[in-house]
Amino acid sequence: MRYLALFASILSGLQSIATATAAPPLASVTTPECPKRAGTREFTSETVQFGADRAVIVATSRRQGDTCEITSVLHLRHARTSYAFTLSSGGAETDAIVDFGVDRSGLLLSRETSRNFPNEQQRNAQIATLTIVSGKIRWRNVWDIFGWADCDASVQPEGFTADGKIVVEARASTLIPARRRSCVTDPTVYETDLDRGTATPLPEATTVERHARVVRPPSRNCASDPDLAGACFNVHGRLSYWNGSVTTRLWWIGTKRILGVPDDIVPPAVASRLDWNSNAYGDYRVCPLTPQKPRVMQMVCIESAEHVTYSSR
Repeated sequence: MRYLALFASILSGLQSIATATAAPPLASVTTPECPKRAGTREFTSETVQFGADRAVIVATSRRQGDTCEITSVLHLRHARTSYAFTLSSGGAETDAIVDFGVDRSGLLLSRETSRNFPNEQQRNAQIATLTIVSGKIRWRNVWDIFGWADCDASVQPEGFTADGKIVVEARASTLIPARRRSCVTDPTVYETDLDRGTATPLPEATTVERHARVVRPPSRNCASDPDLAGACFNVHGRLSYWNGSVTTRLWWIGTKRILGVPDDIVPPAVASRLDWNSNAYGDYRVCPLTPQKPRVMQMVCIESAEHVTYSSR
């Protein structure tokens, strides 16, 4: 799920028509690891908007003494009223907003729960609809809906059909090496009924319209992170995207130091213009997430950016 933020930012501002190809949710956030020191770590998903309605998920981990509280809350602004819906409390998972319903009365949500061993993440995919007026959220496990048992698959909720039916795409498992037989052979889209717990194959030409759009990229608290490895400092540098395990990197101009930025999260004003074909030069306030070591890329978060200019790569 680490590249969902990047794909969502590319889709920002677009209301696209998707055929039977897996499109990522518009917004997603993974609950942060519990900090080692007392304090709060907070990750915020992309903000999505449909008409005047906006939605965002805020995931926090808060340590007090020997205890740690982990929560994921959906914040929604609908019809000039603000709502807060608790999606989960206590586990390592990724919660996502797939899309708004066409009448804006609800949202389609998805969730993937991680397990350390055995890794059953793909078998813990869930979807739910949120009815805004009632606040009712009912999670259903995808394997239960499809009636799958001892098999693996990759599933992706796509959104809604024109008449409001939920669409889910299923593909053969991407796990290498394969652990079990695949639940499906060819990519197929299904109409799912969460109340009845049924899934019905749809014609290949079925289209899914994305109603909402991304209006703000993801973010995380930086200078207030409880586990910083040292004091924040200023860098005049070049920020850009790279292939590799650390996608976002900041070159400290005038030195040979390259700083890594985790989770592809940069300040929103910069993220709106930075892409794979551009560089962002500026004055950055960064805070160390790991200690500085010789010949090791130090990881930092970016607290702020000023005097930013852009150039083609």
